[in-house]
Amino acid sequence: MEHGGLAGPEQRARAVALGIPVTIQQPLLHDTAEVEEGFWGPERVARLFPARGWIDLGAQVSAGSDFPVGQFGAMRSVWGMTTRQTVIGVKGPEHAISYDEALTLHTVRAARLCGEENLRGTLAPGRLADLTIWDRNPARCPGDALRDLNPTHTFVGGLLVTPSGTR
Repeated sequence: MEHGGLAGPEQRARAVALGIPVTIQQPLLHDTAEVEEGFWGPERVARLFPARGWIDLGAQVSAGSDFPVGQFGAMRSVWGMTTRQTVIGVKGPEHAISYDEALTLHTVRAARLCGEENLRGTLAPGRLADLTIWDRNPARCPGDALRDLNPTHTFVGGLLVTPSGTR
């Protein structure tokens, strides 16, 4: 299920029971919360992209940016999933997840969704070495700093594809 952001508790439970994989795109909530509140109201917007609810149900859930509609930036998405911050403030903090959970949704779970869990998603011998090196350690920096991390190097298949300083 693409854009599993609007599914309510009963719909989420049905999707999990049926084994339907789900993707969520936190950058869409961040960027459009103000417009969405104008149409749907603050209560419904606070329930959008409920990562915590999907994870707690045991869903096959993964995450991404929905670029070019949403902002392209993995750590910005991870930051949004951990803080539930939007352009108009925090929305639905009960749906926030940990850094480790958000990272897993963007890596291991995304690879599994694409049927590539034996090729990518983790670093291991025999797998493609797709990785990004950041200007700071994302696992050790303050949560709010995640949104502003800058990649210094990006490797795809073990090959450097962006030099230092390129965004």
